[in-house]
Amino acid sequence: MPRSRDGGDALPPRTLPEPLALETPWIWRPHQLPGETLTVAIFLRLVGIVFVLAFVSAGVQIAGLSGPDGILPARDYLAAVADHYGLARYWLVPSLAWLGSGTTALHALCVAGGLCGALLAFGVAPLSSTLGS
Repeated sequence: MPRSRDGGDALPPRTLPEPLALETPWIWRPHQLPGETLTVAIFLRLVGIVFVLAFVSAGVQIAGLSGPDGILPARDYLAAVADHYGLARYWLVPSLAWLGSGTTALHALCVAGGLCGALLAFGVAPLSSTLGS
């Protein structure tokens, strides 16, 4: 019997319950579940699609929500946080908007988020996309 990494006996391969094994041989090899690699790849691509949709939606609405004439302007909000909390503001309100909170900067953040989501969806940069978003 093969040994696991820690030196103990390896577990036998996982198998599907008999009714499922008979109904799904066209998806998986007979009586064998897919590995985590396939599951992670599919999951990350779906998360990337959700990121793209979320950032596109935010990009369409960001000027009216957080732009200079929006419902809650990001510049005013961040100024109030800075006045009240001082340097702790970066810890309490972590945001790339500290670098710039005008309409162009907010749109640029939405484009950058959408690009990271697209990279994740296409499997180009899965690790950097998940860490950056």
